[in-house]
Amino acid sequence: MKTLEPHHVELMHPLNWFKQSWMLIRRRWLAFLTTELVFFLSVFFALSAGTSVAELTPSVVLLSVLFLFVACVLCFVFGDLVVLAYSADNSQTVTFTGHIFALLRCQRSLFKMALLTLFIGAFYWVVTLTVAPDKSVLAGCNELAARLAEAAGLSAVQLEMKLAAAFLYFSVLATFSLRIFFAIPLMMFHELSYAEAQALSHRATLMNIHPMSVVLLSWSILLLGALAALPWLSLALLPLLGVYMYVAYREVFLGIEENAKELVETSDVVAGRA
Repeated sequence: MKTLEPHHVELMHPLNWFKQSWMLIRRRWLAFLTTELVFFLSVFFALSAGTSVAELTPSVVLLSVLFLFVACVLCFVFGDLVVLAYSADNSQTVTFTGHIFALLRCQRSLFKMALLTLFIGAFYWVVTLTVAPDKSVLAGCNELAARLAEAAGLSAVQLEMKLAAAFLYFSVLATFSLRIFFAIPLMMFHELSYAEAQALSHRATLMNIHPMSVVLLSWSILLLGALAALPWLSLALLPLLGVYMYVAYREVFLGIEENAKELVETSDVVAGRA
């Protein structure tokens, strides 16, 4: 931890991180698609389970359990996306067991991060309900629970997309409030505890307060747009955000601005010549 120190980056470099992230996704698009599929299937089954008991369960209890489950799954998915981004950047073979072991090694820190992110994200959601003169927290919970009970078919999928967009938006707000935007790569690649990763991430955020403000503004605009008008955009924004965390960490902590050149395996080259 003593030798791992953040670097200062230029103001507009966060916009280049979008480009670098998209290029990494294109290198391993099938692996990223698989991870994304795991997330949305998990959320779909959770919503289906919630729908079956929505009429019998108090809305606050139902949403608390549902949100906790989604927050945990989302943090582990972000961890896997970060590892996938590293593999794509370094032209390494993607192995299922390797990713599972990497996630299990950091499971306690990821669970802790999920709980704190959920707490802060829920706080922001509650604030949005309380500032509206015609809404309240209980009324908002009852309305969402009612939508869960009524969702079926295409409406259930649309609700899932909107829920995913909402979770991404409030997760971004929470990571900036907790100053843990760089925490997942730090925990995954340097075997730091949550506290150590948070301390380094906090230092990096303060050192790059203006570039990180660009990050927050950019992602807030994208995710608010998805939440308000284009929920299906969350399909693209979920993997992009996970890879973006890796690219941001790579430049801030390792000083690497551009993706490494993609290497072609020797066997592929020989097969191509044959």
